Amino acid sequence: MILVFIVGIIFAWVWSGAALRLKNPICGLPATSSRFCHYTFDSFTYDPKTNECEMFVYSGCGGNENLWGQKELCEMKCKV
Repeated sequence: MILVFIVGIIFAWVWSGAALRLKNPICGLPATSSRFCHYTFDSFTYDPKTNECEMFVYSGCGGNENLWGQKELCEMKCKV
């Protein structure tokens, strides 16, 4: 039983460390929902918790630098 607990702790520690390493500080910025503007664009934002670039609809206003027009570019810049 203790062995299972120790293995679980080690797994959680390793996994959380991988999620915290960022290739680029921009990739750690939170995804933002912006107010509606005149246009909408399918865009991608990096989620460090899942190490994935996720699609969202960007309205063209506001946002931050963690905003990528192509999934491949997002993955190249951010994915660990």
